[in-house]
Amino acid sequence: MLVGALFGLLWGVGMRAWMRFISTSPEFTWGGTLFIVGATTIAGTLTGLAYWRWQKARGQLWRLFGLAFLPLGAGAGSVMLPSFVLGGIAWGRRRWPVWIRLVLGLIAVALQVAFFVGGINDFATGREAVGVALYAGFLAVETWAFSIMARPLPQNAAPAPDTRSPLAVSDHG
Repeated sequence: MLVGALFGLLWGVGMRAWMRFISTSPEFTWGGTLFIVGATTIAGTLTGLAYWRWQKARGQLWRLFGLAFLPLGAGAGSVMLPSFVLGGIAWGRRRWPVWIRLVLGLIAVALQVAFFVGGINDFATGREAVGVALYAGFLAVETWAFSIMARPLPQNAAPAPDTRSPLAVSDHG
C-alpha cells in the first residue's frame, strides 16, 4: 500500500511537470497542483491496496477502489478517462477472448489518436513529440494501474460462498 502511495505521488508530480512542459503559458495554482498530486497519491494508495486484496483473492469489493480514478478524469483528464478504462479492461481481463480485448484496446488507442490529430500543430521542434511520448507513458501507467481492478481473481482463489441462503457460511475465511 505504501509502495502504491509512493508511486501515486511520483506519478502526480511527473504529470504536473509534464503539464508545465507542454504549456505555452506555464502558470499553475497551488490548489490545482495539490489536487493532481493528492488525487494520484490516493489512486496509487488504493491501487496498491486493491493489488494486495487481489493477490489474497479476498472477495470482490476491492474492485470499488477503481472509483479512485474518477477524479483523474476531471477537467483535462477527461480525454484520458475512456482510454484508460477501456484499455485497463482489455489489459486486465486476460481470460476474455483475444478479439474482444483487441477491439477494446484499439478503441482506446483510436480515441487518443483522434484527440491528438486535431491538437498537434508541428513536430518540427521535437517538443510536441516529446510531450506526446511522455503523455503516452503516463496513459500507459494509468491504464496498467486501472487494469488491476479489471483482473479476474487468481486461479487459486477460494470459491465464493453460497449466497442462495441467508444461512450460508463460507469455510474459506
